[in-house]
Amino acid sequence: MAADVDMVNQGIFNPFIIPVRVNGVETMGIRDTGNSFPSLVDLSLVASDEYTDKAVFLKSAFDGPTVKREVPLALSNYLLML
Repeated sequence: MAADVDMVNQGIFNPFIIPVRVNGVETMGIRDTGNSFPSLVDLSLVASDEYTDKAVFLKSAFDGPTVKREVPLALSNYLLML
């Protein structure tokens, strides 16, 4: 589920939480200073025809040594709203 973009208007501020628009839906994103794309977005924001036939394998800081997650790649409209 996409985050509520009105968090910024309600006085909740965090320099790492930024307003973004994904496929026309305004939501909030987490800015990662070490990442310059691709970005992870909620599945509800991606249309089925935007998926490519490619995927990447991701591992989080809290995953065990044998855990890897396959994440499908999609081409979507992504806009930072600064």
